[in-house]
Amino acid sequence: MGGDGAPFVIVEGVNLALGKSNPDVKFILYGDNSIDSCLKLIDEKFKDRFTVIKTPSVDLKNMKPSLAIRMARDSSMGMAIRAVKDGRADGCVSAGNTGAYMALAKIILKMLPGIERPAIATLIPKRNGDVVMLDLGANADCSYSNLIDFAILGEALASVAFGKDSPKVGLLNIGSEQIKGNLIVQETYKRLKEDNILKNFVGFIEGDEIFKTDLDVVVTDGFSGNIALKVTEGTVKFLIEQVKKSFNTNLFTKLAYLLIRGAFKKNLGFLNPSNHNGAMLIGLNGVVVKSHGGTDAIGFSNAILSAIGVIEREFLKKVSDKIESRNY
Repeated sequence: MGGDGAPFVIVEGVNLALGKSNPDVKFILYGDNSIDSCLKLIDEKFKDRFTVIKTPSVDLKNMKPSLAIRMARDSSMGMAIRAVKDGRADGCVSAGNTGAYMALAKIILKMLPGIERPAIATLIPKRNGDVVMLDLGANADCSYSNLIDFAILGEALASVAFGKDSPKVGLLNIGSEQIKGNLIVQETYKRLKEDNILKNFVGFIEGDEIFKTDLDVVVTDGFSGNIALKVTEGTVKFLIEQVKKSFNTNLFTKLAYLLIRGAFKKNLGFLNPSNHNGAMLIGLNGVVVKSHGGTDAIGFSNAILSAIGVIEREFLKKVSDKIESRNY
């Protein structure tokens, strides 16, 4: 029931994901009575691969996390997370209120040993591969110890995702010089450097380095991370619109487009934010994936497929083992 286009966009996304996933994958949809009118969007051939569980109608859109903990455990979001806790589901995907999602997941699933808060982490495409970035919006206010936790989580995730023994980790700041930044990032930098918490901490990095460096992990608080992510996505969408507009100027530009459209569409697909939707709430004792609230059906289906990939590749167990051993 979460997201700007719910429940229609969510159910459309489920239909797309059903068509792209392993036939053994089954879905449980949690929603109130309004979900009934959407079920016709799911192809009849998938009728045996999903079930619907009705939930009370609870508006979580503007609910504070503290209130969600008390009032939303029987919501569609709360019940979906509970299914993971009880072993009835291997993972949960939602496009709903991020704060409520994090709070409920933390209370219901609990945290990995030594980790205080979960962080939203995802793989962001860069010039020569991908980079793990966290936090992307779960924690607007962070202490230096939270950022250190995120660095540990990010290093473990990158180690598993990229097969590297010592991933390069950078701390996002307004400058690369040691004197730059607020007190929290300054203290985080100091602790990471002096205590040798990470194998390969490179120090501060600036925003324009995210997409062009050889870094494996970018660490930041959820406030800055969410802004950076959404500014990037907005810029990409704007550039795509402008390029398309330029090819529609006259007959010659239209003919030029015919010659390059194959490569153009391929690169647009790579840049399209919908194709990279789905970020893991890492640090929890369970697979919980967050979709953009404003996603379309393609984006939500990719969030589902992302969750399936995390489950099938046993990311959670491998990351948990890395965190517990701290010998990587």
